[in-house]
Amino acid sequence: MSFLAALAPYAGAIAGGTMTAGTLVGGIQRSQADRYNATVMGQEQTMAANQASAQAGMVQREGRIALGKQVATFGGAGVGYGGSSYEATRESSINQELDVLNTKYKGSVAGYGYGVQSSILKSESGQNLNASLLLAGGQALATGAKYYSQPGMPSMSPSGG
Repeated sequence: MSFLAALAPYAGAIAGGTMTAGTLVGGIQRSQADRYNATVMGQEQTMAANQASAQAGMVQREGRIALGKQVATFGGAGVGYGGSSYEATRESSINQELDVLNTKYKGSVAGYGYGVQSSILKSESGQNLNASLLLAGGQALATGAKYYSQPGMPSMSPSGG
């Protein structure tokens, strides 16, 4: 009996085992990719918060510089610092502070989005792995049943017949 003739009854089992291994490897790779992407999204979340903080600091400094120029202009014009000059300076100060708060808010919203995406990817990572394990198990059972149902192969029944 040639090698190929001897191997023929087992070809289905070998092919099924190869498909099962491929399913497992694919699921593990998808799971690893999702975990990696989740880590990257977590880093993006941190970076968004840090960038927003740095941007807010720059906006605050620019606002204070502008406010200082405004006060200096009022002083140089000799109009004093009360009345309408005070109101204009006060309004500018409030608007500058709102700009800082809006900058921080935009950064926190962006960071939140990255955090949500990271959580979704972590969840999908486990789901991909579980799905591939279930598929691989099903393929292994189907392959085994197909193999044992061939003539001349051992019976799967408890009585052996």
